[in-house]
Amino acid sequence: MASTFKVSPATVSDVPGAVAVFFSSFNSARAQEIFPPTESGRRWLADSITASINRPELGISSVVVTDESESALAAADVNGVGNGRKEKGKVVAFATWVKHPGGEFPPWDKRWNPNPPEGVTVEMLGPGFFDAMGRQHKSAMGERPHFFLESISTLPEFRKRGLASKLLDWGVDAADELGWECYLDGAAGAVPLYKKYGFVEMPEKDPGTASLPMARPGKKLV
Repeated sequence: MASTFKVSPATVSDVPGAVAVFFSSFNSARAQEIFPPTESGRRWLADSITASINRPELGISSVVVTDESESALAAADVNGVGNGRKEKGKVVAFATWVKHPGGEFPPWDKRWNPNPPEGVTVEMLGPGFFDAMGRQHKSAMGERPHFFLESISTLPEFRKRGLASKLLDWGVDAADELGWECYLDGAAGAVPLYKKYGFVEMPEKDPGTASLPMARPGKKLV
């Protein structure tokens, strides 16, 4: 059966799948120092995603792509009897977009669980990872309203199917409705994709991170 992919805001039931997708992509030695794929690390990430879902006032949107071809069977009720509802498909791609209305951009510990997982310290997360990206983010965007792509990832077996593009569409379309800019800290290998969406490399590169600052101009509203 051909896959049918759907983009939607994540629900609490999507969190385990989103966690699995995240760790399938952020799996370098360096990434695993900051985001350890341990029980504690997975719980820390799950708590961060759950907070974004349960607290919409944070302006953080967790967005998933699900493979709906895996949801053909009716969902089972608590007694194991089908109730006629379709299960939501498997989460195969995941992104986090932050809608920032302007002013000082919230630091990492307002966007993620501020209590690090076991084996990770606040110093490793802040000064050792997020702070350098925060500096180049601030230098590039100032206090202007914009949408920030915090993270984006796809399961390895579902790559090269345009799923990252679906997640990018979700954010840039929302930004275009408001005429806002977009910003991201990009990995070098993903730069060609981001450029297709109108992102350009910014000169405000911080030496403390390998990520490249990229911004997309706001769409002029008629």
